[in-house]
Amino acid sequence: MPSMCANSANRGGRMRPFLTLHDPSIAQTHYNAGLWQADTFYTLLAKHADRRPDSAALRDGRCMLNWRTLKARVDAFADDLVERKFVAGDRLSIWMSPRPTSSRPAAWKRLPFPPAR
Repeated sequence: MPSMCANSANRGGRMRPFLTLHDPSIAQTHYNAGLWQADTFYTLLAKHADRRPDSAALRDGRCMLNWRTLKARVDAFADDLVERKFVAGDRLSIWMSPRPTSSRPAAWKRLPFPPAR
């Protein structure tokens, strides 16, 4: 069973294993077997934004975001996290509406309180 380490630090860009059952050695076996790939949600987003920037990425009854706009919003949100001193391996909880509430990335910046660590 994977360890549940409560005091591990972020070293070498690795995820901090606070309160998680993630076991890197098990993950590596999935990569070695070809079950998992090196792509992340962001690398897949970036590929779509590059190949088809004006195609629909997300859509609901009121709004459509193309790949270029979606990537710009994700990048703006990531910049906000860096400004708030988040680092690789930190965990983040997001509570938001299931629908886009604004076409402006600035609306994503308004957090009512500082994130807890």
